[in-house]
Amino acid sequence: MTEQLESTETQPLAKNRRSLQVQETLFEHVVKVRTKKAGKSESAKSVPTIQLPDPSKMIYVDDAEQYQTDLPHNGTVDTQLLAPPAAVPVHNDRNKQLVVTHGAENAGYLTRDQLAKYVYAGKGRGWRCLRMSLLLLFWVLLIGLLVATALLVYWDPRRTVGAQWERAWWKRGVIYQVNVKSYQDGNSDGVGDLQGLRSRLEYISQLGVSTVLITPIFLSLSGNSFAVQDFKDIDPAVGTLDDFDQLMNDVHTRNMSLVMDMIVSRTSQEHAWFKAEAGPDRRSQTAYYVWHGGAWDQSILFDGEYIPGVPNAMSIQRSERGPGYPSQSAWEWSANRRQYFLHHSSADLPELDYSNPALRRQMDEVIRFWMGRGVDGIRLLDTQDMIFAANVQRDYMNQINQHQPRRLSNEALDVIRHWRRVMDEPMINPTRKHKLLVVKGENLQEDAAGLVTAGVDLVMNDNLLTIDSVSTGNQIARIIESALKSVSISHPDAVGWALTDYDQHRLTSRMGSLELIDGMNMVCLLLPGSCVTFYGDELGLKDGPGSRQMRRQDPNFVVRGPHLSPMPWSSEHLAGFTNFTTAWLAVLDPRINFHQTVSFQQRTDKSHLKIFQQLARLRQDNEAVRGGTYHSGVVGQNLFSFIRQAADGSGVLVAVDLRKTGKEVQEYALLPGGIKLQHKGRAPPAGETHPLYWADVAVGSETVFKRSDPSVQLAASNATVNLYASLYLRPAEAVVLKFPSVWAENGMAKRGVDVTSTTYKP
Repeated sequence: MTEQLESTETQPLAKNRRSLQVQETLFEHVVKVRTKKAGKSESAKSVPTIQLPDPSKMIYVDDAEQYQTDLPHNGTVDTQLLAPPAAVPVHNDRNKQLVVTHGAENAGYLTRDQLAKYVYAGKGRGWRCLRMSLLLLFWVLLIGLLVATALLVYWDPRRTVGAQWERAWWKRGVIYQVNVKSYQDGNSDGVGDLQGLRSRLEYISQLGVSTVLITPIFLSLSGNSFAVQDFKDIDPAVGTLDDFDQLMNDVHTRNMSLVMDMIVSRTSQEHAWFKAEAGPDRRSQTAYYVWHGGAWDQSILFDGEYIPGVPNAMSIQRSERGPGYPSQSAWEWSANRRQYFLHHSSADLPELDYSNPALRRQMDEVIRFWMGRGVDGIRLLDTQDMIFAANVQRDYMNQINQHQPRRLSNEALDVIRHWRRVMDEPMINPTRKHKLLVVKGENLQEDAAGLVTAGVDLVMNDNLLTIDSVSTGNQIARIIESALKSVSISHPDAVGWALTDYDQHRLTSRMGSLELIDGMNMVCLLLPGSCVTFYGDELGLKDGPGSRQMRRQDPNFVVRGPHLSPMPWSSEHLAGFTNFTTAWLAVLDPRINFHQTVSFQQRTDKSHLKIFQQLARLRQDNEAVRGGTYHSGVVGQNLFSFIRQAADGSGVLVAVDLRKTGKEVQEYALLPGGIKLQHKGRAPPAGETHPLYWADVAVGSETVFKRSDPSVQLAASNATVNLYASLYLRPAEAVVLKFPSVWAENGMAKRGVDVTSTTYKP
């Protein structure tokens, strides 16, 4: 069909819907009649086609539908009926219908393909190309816009409801650290396990916990959970991978999250990697560990043969374990490999070499493995010991020989930055829930800002772990101020606080006062950042039996230290921890320490446990604690205090009396000289008791509510305090005072606490 319709007087056929309907009706009717008459199948090949007439012979009619009406219905049709009567007048109106055929000499039928070609008959090639180009451009731009929008939403850290607060889900509550072997025995073998932890999740949830952090549970047949034999399996003493999956499901069902501790600097000698490099049937030529050939010019006699000695520059005698412990070399000879390997804490734990790309890829796969099982985050341990063989002299040996604190190397920082990207991979995180990355190590304060820039969410500050019976309010204030400055003023919420950890004695034992646990929990839970509470600290639990026989420098301290004693649940046999005859570690006698059991504190009106729950609720609900600024309060030898304040001026004031013994009441000023409550630009006159200058006691330590002296303030739980008056506290007492916004009388100007000291805003 080569001819085209050219007319400036008529509308194109492609835009004339009624004419098209007529053509299709005629076509379908004729095909149906001829098929029935000829007994053939409906096929386009059986339908003769019509030759288009000369455009000059084509006419326009008022109503083309008359041809559909005039068709006979007796089962036959004459092809000449497709032509309009000769008497039909011709019109030039653009709104009239175009008839395709005229005259019997052009009788026939029009196929669909020919009809489609006919529609475009009046258009030039340039028009068709332009139309298709514009249509293609439209779809390309639309698809590009949709893809770009999806990517922006996908990578935007504020994509979840509630922006940063929802993204930082760990801030909504307390991070609760559990040593699985010491929490609850689920199979009556004397050792805590994952099934036992599952049975206690309801208790953990009621504490106000948002995140459960479990200490290392990787496969380790030696009983040392830090001597990893397989990063992708679990210590059979605590359960199986199926048990872990069940625990994960139960944690998520209770709207909590699960985070794992992960050792990244060393493994056990029983690990397959080390056996492949140093075992009797040594198969691998790779170097996942730090090896050194030694110095033959300083050869020594070892087991009846001469072996190279360690070069002087790398031969160190460490005495970090404290007085009374023998020093030892950081190098150990491997008879099979004929080289030395590096170790930091024990020859059983060789150090990994992160300068090897193959090792880094292996650790990437470890992270993907656990993220893929639903783990919500990891805490990297001992990151300051991440060794790069090429720089071992610069980053490791010199620091130890010169008695300098070990620092996180720049190369290690790059690896951690890469792990952040691995944790964010969509393939292992289809829900797009942000994965928590925590870093713990010694002397990380100077590296904190770099870690936050690398994508770390929490940098553990271990300086509160050094607080003991001689610590003062001034020392605590310096620790906190220094930690907040280390992550910069803009990221104080990136600090992780802890009062007890797997490598430190419990706070109650260090401070020598059970009563101070309430005040220190107030500090830890209400500071900017996140609080990591070690199991039992909500009870004021002290070290278990044998605490005097094992010092913190002992290599076994992190494995079987007295601070890891089993959780005391009740006054029953072995404190309700197990039904077995013995527990894997000595348990505090519940008949003597019954006041430290969960069951006792749950049924007591005022207990350390219930005060902890109050603090957790305050952390969740109070805007000043969730995201307010931090201001240093009045501090001194025996007092530490600080203020958290929201944007509307409301806030809380925390005050802790650090004295351990005695009953003497001490008078403290609540507000330092640089902090004033504003009301019409003036301080309240003497004797004025305007309600805006009063604060409610939101939380008080256990001893506050046991007072018998009615002349002392805070004698009742609903007591209020004049913020311009003095606060009276006994030794080890602590309070959280909640004050409202301070408004000017005209109701327009909002005023809160006017702070002249440094402000830290999350």
